[in-house]
Amino acid sequence: MNVHSEVRPRTNWAGNIAFAAPDFYRPATGSELQSVVARARQVRVLATGHSFNDMADSPGAQVSLAGLPPEVELDSAGAQVRVAAGLSYARLASQLDRYGFALRNLASLPHISVAGACATGTHGSGPANQNLAAAVAGLELVTADGDVVELGREDADFPGAVVHLGALGAVTRLILDVVPSFQVSQRVYEGLPLDVLDDHFAAIMASGYSASMFTDWRAPRLTQLWIKSLSDAARSPSAPSITEAPWFTARPALQELARIAGRVAPVLRICEIRRIAADDLWLSPCYRQDSVAFHFTWIRDPAAVLPVAALIEQRLAPFAPRPHWGKIFTTPASELADRYDRLPDFLALARHYDPAGKFRNAYTARYLGR
Repeated sequence: MNVHSEVRPRTNWAGNIAFAAPDFYRPATGSELQSVVARARQVRVLATGHSFNDMADSPGAQVSLAGLPPEVELDSAGAQVRVAAGLSYARLASQLDRYGFALRNLASLPHISVAGACATGTHGSGPANQNLAAAVAGLELVTADGDVVELGREDADFPGAVVHLGALGAVTRLILDVVPSFQVSQRVYEGLPLDVLDDHFAAIMASGYSASMFTDWRAPRLTQLWIKSLSDAARSPSAPSITEAPWFTARPALQELARIAGRVAPVLRICEIRRIAADDLWLSPCYRQDSVAFHFTWIRDPAAVLPVAALIEQRLAPFAPRPHWGKIFTTPASELADRYDRLPDFLALARHYDPAGKFRNAYTARYLGR
């Protein structure tokens, strides 16, 4: 049985989190994973470690799905693909393209796992591009007792199970919607004054298939603006930081951030501004609202960064922002309950699939109150 336990230092991708889980397992088959989950007292799944907080840590066992078979089963007639949870976007995208298909949107880094990105509400940018998890049409879940459960869009609780933060069980497979393969071209602009966004933010963000703005807050200008457009020969896919708020609040939110630029800039590498289309997933930051996301890439100095992150959240509080679950944030559970309307329903779903709390950890206690 190719399952092992080990005790050694492990960190997330960024290196700002050292995992404390005493045991680590890398099963090679689904049945081995079921056995690990069933036997564990506490367990959490570690994907590619791209969360910048302790979401994937555990007081007991930590399990990686990277050793499971990297299966990809394309249903070209149904425009869907069934993939292993540990598969990266880079590997999936190359295989889909070989058969003339694509995903509508991808994670920002190629090595990020599909299941991890969907579980945490990760997204790209573009007024018609939804959260990556919106592409999920079905999933397979290993629950606390080791049983396998399959859920699809026909199930009433499915919108609550897709962005799950690892609190329901170990997702082993996903079914994703695909579209005909397409190509994009990118233009990069530099030095755009921030005051141009007062009147033209919406138009700029809608000027391509995807648009991202970057600033280091060291001067009142965008360091870069990326506009990705569908190439002339492309077949169009018919697409319907830390805080995310309704898109129409972008201008006043930017003004609030500009007022504290002197505090932000010294601990910041870059800030990226994106726009994301609404979806119906309970714990998605874009649940039923088109959103603008402000992402901050910080220097590796948590003591200096955390007070600034808290200040940003304080200044943006009037806009009721929803934090990205995989990033650094300080919003307490009481405020999250006000901003995520379906959080009580999600907690009921977690109690249903994990009544004894096997998949709980410090992160779920802190932010979900579970």
